[in-house]
Amino acid sequence: MNCRELDDLLHAYADNELDVANARALELHLQECGACSNAFATARAVKGAASHPSLYYRMPSELRDTIVRQVRHESPPSRPGWIVRRIPAAIAAALLLGVVLWGSVQWADRTSIASADRREVLASHLRSLQPPHTLFDVASTDQHTVKPWFESHIDYSPPVRQLASAGFPLEGGRLDYVHDRPVAALVYRRGQHVINLFVWPGESGAGVATDRGINLVHWSSGGMTFWAVSDLNPDELQHFGNLLRATDSAR
Repeated sequence: MNCRELDDLLHAYADNELDVANARALELHLQECGACSNAFATARAVKGAASHPSLYYRMPSELRDTIVRQVRHESPPSRPGWIVRRIPAAIAAALLLGVVLWGSVQWADRTSIASADRREVLASHLRSLQPPHTLFDVASTDQHTVKPWFESHIDYSPPVRQLASAGFPLEGGRLDYVHDRPVAALVYRRGQHVINLFVWPGESGAGVATDRGINLVHWSSGGMTFWAVSDLNPDELQHFGNLLRATDSAR
């Protein structure tokens, strides 16, 4: 099996839809090809992130009950005025449903960008921890080495802070990709825990999330978007984010 053949079967394999013979041939190829192995790790990470229950909208019980009451089959009374009296109720139900759906669309518009970014940075974080991928394109604890490296490789200058005194030492960085665009990924540590800090231009709000045991802290500052991603516990990861925000605001 070659790389082109594997590309056609990769997602079917991730979904456990391949027959035994093709699955075995694909597994042997993955053991020999690092590029395809990385592609499969990314596909599996994205599939897991996209299937998380938090991404699905559950209908409120009040809306469900309202719809059930309106569409429940009832034997019509013999009086011809029944139809006239039922029309206002049907219109009211339709309007209610329209208002709820409109609100859901507005909510989706506000959160879809952040949700898409979350899936992307989570996949990039997981991919960075998969061998033979490396965490670093530039390995250095000196912010004055890391920052100029990024300035020569991307079209913006990410803020680079050394937080070793607070227990979050900088270890380096690399170019990564979010929505097919190169972004800065700064690498910090807390004990044995790796923290990937993704930074790119633009502001997209703030929030926290936990996905597949990985914690994410998101904020915007100074015209930049930040995502801190790690298996570090949520309180410490938020403390890390607070330190960076405090450092930026003090400058």
